[in-house]
Amino acid sequence: MEGAHTRPRILHIGGDQTGKYLTHHLMNQLSSKHIKIYEETEVIDLLKDTEHAVCGVRALDKHGQQLDIIAHDVILATGGYSNLFPTHSGASSSISSGHVIAHHHGIPLRHMEMIQFHPTLLGKPGQTYGLVSEAVRGHGGILVNSLGDHFMEDKHPLGSLAPRDVTSRAIFQQQQLGHQCFINIEQVEAFSTRFPTIYQNVIEHFPDEYANHLIPITPGAHYTMGGVKTDIYGRTNLSHFYVIGEASNTNFHGANRLASNSLLEALVMGHLCGETIHQSEIRDIHISESEQLHIPKISDEDIQGLRQQTFKVLGIERNGPDITAYLNNIQDCLSNAVTLAEWTQSDWQKYIEVKTLEMICLSALSRSESRGVHYRLDYPNTEPTLQHTDIEILMEDSIHAKQVIRPRKTQTILP
Repeated sequence: MEGAHTRPRILHIGGDQTGKYLTHHLMNQLSSKHIKIYEETEVIDLLKDTEHAVCGVRALDKHGQQLDIIAHDVILATGGYSNLFPTHSGASSSISSGHVIAHHHGIPLRHMEMIQFHPTLLGKPGQTYGLVSEAVRGHGGILVNSLGDHFMEDKHPLGSLAPRDVTSRAIFQQQQLGHQCFINIEQVEAFSTRFPTIYQNVIEHFPDEYANHLIPITPGAHYTMGGVKTDIYGRTNLSHFYVIGEASNTNFHGANRLASNSLLEALVMGHLCGETIHQSEIRDIHISESEQLHIPKISDEDIQGLRQQTFKVLGIERNGPDITAYLNNIQDCLSNAVTLAEWTQSDWQKYIEVKTLEMICLSALSRSESRGVHYRLDYPNTEPTLQHTDIEILMEDSIHAKQVIRPRKTQTILP
């Protein structure tokens, strides 16, 4: 059982090491002679042929040198942008740039406002040490505050296994009252062997709390449902360019991703995307001349000022006036910056960070309701009329967000 699930439906390997085992299995299927890996290399742009189809990527290597890589097809799988927030579950220190690259080429971005906060990162606000799986609560763990109160009982019929948005908001509200929150694992059988990785992490950082069957937890940014608009095959509106996984938005996850569905999506979409490319015709590639990408140089002072406000403005609870003021600061930062033709990987990362924050703000302001992970204090109710409304970010004369109302149909992705 995991959050918001009505029945046990998740298979695990090695206790809490499912991701590790899946990764090792997939790596073992690869034939190294057909694969070239570029480490410490960051893609910054797409290459196009004379027919305006994608035919490769432009990248910066670890020495800051530009590198053009030609390809029949390009699959973007750069992950999400949860590490924009000071407390997050991601391991990477770099900000995902895939959605901005797609945006530069006129591909719509969708639901950038939908950022899921995981309710149980190990630790305290501003000091976390990885994730405490929802499966811990599925096996009997109970959320309690520093007074021992089971505060989830009156929040949702599923109690400690309520949907993530409900649970994260409840914990955040407890913190606003001055309480540290915990998972009480007294009823979890064989915790140390069922969850060996989490166990080692807990006893390393919080041995005293563990001795009392308590695991300190706090919410943190975890998964981004928003991203590049694609279908379930990863196809975009640009020929030979695909986006899969967390970097994409297929509406697969709605407004509040269910636990473990990202692994299912990665396996299913990865397979469907690979099959689609395998069935496409090989073409002759004639590269078109591409212009040098110009970006604004963001100062360290500006980026630090914006970083300090991400959780307050775009976190678990949002407010329209705060987002508007923050967006004005972001756009002032971008418009006042000097535009460069030559820049470093650090310049690129700072630009990506600020640009992504701008996109989130525009999308969040365009969705004037509360739905799933997007909770607005000034619009606390869900609007049924917005059920089938997509929020898209478009690059036209200037960046803007708009509501796109379109009928949705159910798609079957497995036979």
